[in-house]
Amino acid sequence: MSVFTLRFNYIEEEFTKKSYFLDETVFDSDYIPKNLLHRENELIILSRIFLPLIKQPNSTSRKLIVTGNIGVGKTVTLHKFSDMLKESSKLRGINFEVVHINCRSHRTSYLILTKIVKSLIKDIPERGLSPSELLNSLMEVLKKTNTHLLLILDEMSIILNNDVDILYTLSRVNESNISKRKYLSLICVVKDVHMLKSLDDATLSTLQNEIIHFKNYTKQQIFDIIIDRIKLGVRPNIISKDIIEMIARMTARTGDMRMALKLIKNSVLYAERHDLNSVSPEAVRVANAEFSPLSRDDLNRLNLHELLIFKAICNVLQTQNKRYIPIKIIAEEYKILSENLGEQPRSNTQIWEYIQNLKNLELISVKILNKNIKGRKSMVSVQNYSIKTIQGELKRIIKERS
Repeated sequence: MSVFTLRFNYIEEEFTKKSYFLDETVFDSDYIPKNLLHRENELIILSRIFLPLIKQPNSTSRKLIVTGNIGVGKTVTLHKFSDMLKESSKLRGINFEVVHINCRSHRTSYLILTKIVKSLIKDIPERGLSPSELLNSLMEVLKKTNTHLLLILDEMSIILNNDVDILYTLSRVNESNISKRKYLSLICVVKDVHMLKSLDDATLSTLQNEIIHFKNYTKQQIFDIIIDRIKLGVRPNIISKDIIEMIARMTARTGDMRMALKLIKNSVLYAERHDLNSVSPEAVRVANAEFSPLSRDDLNRLNLHELLIFKAICNVLQTQNKRYIPIKIIAEEYKILSENLGEQPRSNTQIWEYIQNLKNLELISVKILNKNIKGRKSMVSVQNYSIKTIQGELKRIIKERS
């Protein structure tokens, strides 16, 4: 039996290194920033809708639907708005509570009601109460303490497939109160309002009085938010403006801020673990592979010269370690690769057509530096995939074809 002798403590060695992060948590999806950028309009609309609840406590309630794609700031905006509501209520001596529930974790009436009740009542029994008993206990506490509750059901589409009755019950809970006091308001968060089509007409009509739609973030908005988070979370000079621009461009099509933040975090981790001085374009490409794996089917559909053009692009990008390279240099590298295989290089017109095809397949991106016809210059980049991974696949396919 061999004995392994530890002569060097690598954990202690890592302790001596300075992390590239100042605060890694600012890139987590549940982080609530002090400065919420580009959602001011939504916060203003929410404030106007819910203002009567502060002006005239428990005299009215609100039911609201919030829609929008993944990563457009719905959850973080509602958390920020919840803090505003609680602050304004406290200033005026009003009892106001907010319970935010993710329906992915709480998929049934029982789980949702248990979560609400436990948030407000400390000594509630762990088991033995039915959903109706839990609801009665909740309403009794709200009445007794003269408290208004805002319930936010995030990812509500999950319960539409499991336990839709909870929405019917919650949307009408104020109607059973003889004193006509309103103790519960409701915000339902879904990706698309059409997801509510499984609801009965009566429930749907009560929920659709107010709808706020969150539009996708634009490229510039993503850029602004990334800059803000990097200032909070990453040491200076680790991420260049060029890299931030790259990440903003990659995520602008979907407007998914969660993806952008995860790309930053994973790119910085890659740079740190590989002892890079700063985040490189390849670090971003490797990080992005988690979201957009390379399609081998797309590569197999390319003809030999399209493959050679793609290989030329990757070779030059890797050699120069830049985000974008001019077509002229790509053409020169392509001609060398073609001649090495004994192939006749295609014309510049054909090369441009091949590049356009690669762009249409989203294997590369192309930008025009000067929009004027006379002086325009086309620049090419690979943003979505690791250059090393692409080169490995291209080497295999080209070998099979040649």
